Amino acid sequence: YRSTAAQEDIVRFIAHLCFRQFRRDVLAALYKELRRAVTTDKEKDAVSFCYNRLYKAFIDAPKLVESN
Repeated sequence: YRSTAAQEDIVRFIAHLCFRQFRRDVLAALYKELRRAVTTDKEKDAVSFCYNRLYKAFIDAPKLVESN
């Protein structure tokens, strides 16, 4: 007997873990540009990838897209 709901929950949980680790990795790579208050994994998890949250986390206003 297979539970489709259980399989979907597992896939969502794995996706959540992957996205959380991706966010931590990106913020770790940009650590020089972050405010000092954003240092622990818990604080990094609180930073959503939207302009308002990134604006609060970065020292200077973030440039999300830039071109010539």
